[in-house]
Amino acid sequence: MFSIPEWIIHLYTGESFCNIHRSVYEEVNKFIDSIPEPEYHDANRVIVEGHWIPEALLYLALVIYERWGDIGLKAMLHHHLLDYSNTLVTSGPYGFLVRKYGPSYGTIDVIRFVHKVLDHIESDFTTLLQLLKEGRDAYSIIQEVEKTWVGGIRHHKSFLSMLIKEKRKDLERCIEDLLRAARELRECIDVSVWEVSYLSWREEKRKDICPVCKSLVSSLEQSIMTPREYIQKGLAYKVHEKCLEYLKSVIEKSSKQGLSRVDIFKKLIVEHSLPPSVAFETLKERDLIKPGEVPRIFESRPPQVYDRGLEKEWSRLIEDAIAQVERMLEHTIPAADIIMYKKLPVVLDPSGRVSSFYRVLYGVLGLSKHELMPLLKEGKRDITLNKLKEHASKMFENVWIVSFPPEAFVGVDKVHLTPTALAGLAKICEIANVKIEFKLEWSKAELIDLLTSIYEKVSYREREWIDVLKKQIEL
Repeated sequence: MFSIPEWIIHLYTGESFCNIHRSVYEEVNKFIDSIPEPEYHDANRVIVEGHWIPEALLYLALVIYERWGDIGLKAMLHHHLLDYSNTLVTSGPYGFLVRKYGPSYGTIDVIRFVHKVLDHIESDFTTLLQLLKEGRDAYSIIQEVEKTWVGGIRHHKSFLSMLIKEKRKDLERCIEDLLRAARELRECIDVSVWEVSYLSWREEKRKDICPVCKSLVSSLEQSIMTPREYIQKGLAYKVHEKCLEYLKSVIEKSSKQGLSRVDIFKKLIVEHSLPPSVAFETLKERDLIKPGEVPRIFESRPPQVYDRGLEKEWSRLIEDAIAQVERMLEHTIPAADIIMYKKLPVVLDPSGRVSSFYRVLYGVLGLSKHELMPLLKEGKRDITLNKLKEHASKMFENVWIVSFPPEAFVGVDKVHLTPTALAGLAKICEIANVKIEFKLEWSKAELIDLLTSIYEKVSYREREWIDVLKKQIEL
């Protein structure tokens, strides 16, 4: 497994998906990776809780901008975000999902995390740009930045040297182009991350898996290697010729149905779980798509950026809410059972039901962030805490949720239920007199249709279970 993407992946995805000039990107790659010692590689990319430490990014951006201008900034951000994405899809919880269930699963979370980094870049540098345009003096700027930037300012002398009158206009232009580059990447980075995730998964499994039918390609079968640029590095996908013909028939049928070329590209990735490079090369061969024309995989959402203090307070409130509800319900059925087991060693939870319940609980409380964070921002801490406790109590008091935690791993177009969640679904369907297939993996549309069809046929407790599962699927 590669620890960081090969340069060809940076160059190919940057040019094909994000319209970054290859000649500039090659030079930026060499500059970023020029220090051979591993401990210094990507030294200016320090990301903490979704924040790229602004001071480190600013110094790097100024050097890049002086040499390669706005395209250099876009290439620099793309390079680092791809390296960061690769770290996430090869380790930790997201890496686990990708390795176990395939790139259709954990990649969604990685993309959201990358967008969170871009959100914070926009927030941090918009603040600095406004201060510069207001004509604030250097020390006033440092005071304001120290309050809002994660990490503050560590190198005051270097920072002050950028704020002298003679350099301010250059600094403003650099920040304006950095913000523009971040906004442009927001519209295209999804596809590049998806490609890195697919390559990582394929490396974990076997390189000779056909990305279309997901079966091995034997030496006796007719196949092609694509993209050609990957061949030299041993990264090209091996595709059955018959599968390639199938893809062409899908494209032809989709065209006759009136789908645009970008919609067909998205369809190949989402519905057929293809790596973006294979979808792109197949369409490019038929002159249906060109570099820089690829669409976003996911719909754009407004950035949700809050200051660091609020984020910490939010985390504390969630822990307080759970702890208070546990104390209140620790002797009440069905909560008593799950609370008691939480205090015991994990070996006494062989089915994983307790840990699954708490994962679902934290997930449900996390989904209320969009609704409740504005209250916290207004200083209404007690109201926010009480609402979190209401959500948590409903979970602990529902025997279905406690006994069969409705945990699901959600992909782009698929949902993987845990065995416990499937058992709960089967029992609820039995109450609704609806027969289902006993399978762990479902398409999103299929599962939503099923949940909708049984919703009115069961009691409010079962509906609460269904609501929790639906929230995960529709996120």
